[in-house]
Amino acid sequence: MVLRISRQHATITHMPVADALRIACERHGWSATKVAATVGKSEQSARAWLKGTTEMTASDCETLRRELPDFAKLLDGKLLVA
Repeated sequence: MVLRISRQHATITHMPVADALRIACERHGWSATKVAATVGKSEQSARAWLKGTTEMTASDCETLRRELPDFAKLLDGKLLVA
């Protein structure tokens, strides 16, 4: 989550998908191989998502939101990163 403050107001933007995916994977010991197996895609695709060079489909994102601990909370801004 990024907090942007101006003189008039503050806005909150949610964490980019790649960052949330990377952090959740690191916290729970998930590899690109496990991410790929969870959504039924190639390891190459999972590595690209982790790097942020491509975006996953909405369906893949929803699967990971259910299966990967903390991923949904990070995306939704409900879990802060120190």
